[in-house]
Amino acid sequence: MEEVDEEIIHNLKSDCEIIAVRRLKRLNDKGEWINSETIRLTFKSSTVPSFVYGFGCKFKVEKYIIPVSQFSNCWKFGHLSRSCTIKTPICPKCGDNHNNCETDNFKCVNCKRPHMVLYKKCPIFLKEKEIREIMSEKNCNYRNAMKLFAANKNKQNHIQEEVIEDQRINFQQSNTLNIQKDGRSYRDVVVEADVHQNMSTEEDEEDHVHQCLESQTNRTMIKSGKKKKAIKKGKDQSHQRQATIAKDIEAQSKENRSGCSRTSESKSFFNIFKKVKEIVQSDNNLENKLKLIWNLLVQEFWLFIKNFVQNGDICKTIFSFLLNG
Repeated sequence: MEEVDEEIIHNLKSDCEIIAVRRLKRLNDKGEWINSETIRLTFKSSTVPSFVYGFGCKFKVEKYIIPVSQFSNCWKFGHLSRSCTIKTPICPKCGDNHNNCETDNFKCVNCKRPHMVLYKKCPIFLKEKEIREIMSEKNCNYRNAMKLFAANKNKQNHIQEEVIEDQRINFQQSNTLNIQKDGRSYRDVVVEADVHQNMSTEEDEEDHVHQCLESQTNRTMIKSGKKKKAIKKGKDQSHQRQATIAKDIEAQSKENRSGCSRTSESKSFFNIFKKVKEIVQSDNNLENKLKLIWNLLVQEFWLFIKNFVQNGDICKTIFSFLLNG
């Protein structure tokens, strides 16, 4: 849009008469002010139309809110350099009388809070912005908008105080009703609260005593359980020792029996040898001596076979021969 203001007014149509047109500017990437695609219209009316028509198009109309102006020398709102009375520059970070510094301890020169003067949530900036919104909505100047802002603020504070007061009254009334329902005075309630507190303290002490007794009982049970386990362990060990002793006795008895058998066998052979010697030294002839020796050997052999069968050694010998080949 390169149209001049007169041509724009001539080509725009609306329900209200347009008496002034001003093209708004914006900063480009190089930091230069250039014409934007937004224009500010002034209507000869107390109301604003919803749309304007021109150049074959339909444009929506929005209320224009005057931006908050802030002078970069004193950092105050609402005036420019030609109307500023402060000649010394003020730091936007710390608020002292010098140019921009490199401090991190910020202090706003307007609200005295710890932030820079360009902070968009500064309460003074928000106040100025709201005043300009009132100017646009009510179509009034700054002074009247300031009065409306103060009135709205006082009204909000008054409403907030009324709400707080109503809450306090309701709370007191509810407490009074509760006391009246019980038929007790404030003194009775306080005394009863003290009694309940003392009772709760006594109950806590009783619980502590019961816990101590239970812990002692548990320790006693644990000790008795340990004693029972020790007794049982001792009994098991004694049974094991008795079983070991019995095994040792049985093994020793087997060894004694085997030793006795070996001793008896050696004695029997010694007796046979003694008898043979007696037969040889006798006065009998040779033929009788041989017969006596033969009869003795046959008799002893049958006795040996008889004992061998009775002890079961022959069965063991046969089975071992069959298994081992």
